[in-house]
Amino acid sequence: KEERASNVVASIPATAIDCEEGYEVEYIQKLARKLGVSGSKVVKARKTTRAKDKTAKNQVLLVVEIKSPGARTDMIRSPRKLRDDESHNRERHSRNDLLPESKTFNGRVMKFKTSPDGKKRFRGIRNRELKMIKL
Repeated sequence: KEERASNVVASIPATAIDCEEGYEVEYIQKLARKLGVSGSKVVKARKTTRAKDKTAKNQVLLVVEIKSPGARTDMIRSPRKLRDDESHNRERHSRNDLLPESKTFNGRVMKFKTSPDGKKRFRGIRNRELKMIKL
């Protein structure tokens, strides 16, 4: 039971996960370093689900065992740091540049597209995933 208490379950979009079978620990260590947690705190990691199709809707669950409760708390509290990750920002900007319409909002030019329901949407990062967000 103590072992289970130090586990974290990470739900990651199948399109964002870039590790081969059996290399989950290295992937989570890299992710932990981005979150500000030492990669050496990760003991084990394994996939509990495997996405057959690599789409943003398919989620892959990883169970991660962490050495200390403090590191576990830090990993749970700091996923917003990923939003500042330069690779996510570059991808968001490149996808926004492909959107067909643009308009100035509060002095800033925003690229967007109009949905079939008539709402204007742009790409933004929410929960480590690029999504269409309503203006």
